[in-house]
Amino acid sequence: MKFNINDYVRVKLTDHGRKILDDQHTEFKKVMPSAKPIHKPDEDGWCKFQLWELMSIFGQHLHNGCQVPFETTIELNGEEYARH
Repeated sequence: MKFNINDYVRVKLTDHGRKILDDQHTEFKKVMPSAKPIHKPDEDGWCKFQLWELMSIFGQHLHNGCQVPFETTIELNGEEYARH
């Protein structure tokens, strides 16, 4: 299976992951006060990212024994999520 890093994935954020995302948005609002959150979890807690975005936002928080920012099972559906 080939998967492009520009394709979309969905992850179920943990409380820790939501805090990381909220903290990132707070920092971004310092330079862009009118910015609205881009990544909002759905009613089941799933959030859509391009794979490169997921790595950029959470990569520094992922290591052996870390407090995980999202559940370890993710959905890979590529173009399916691009349409939603």
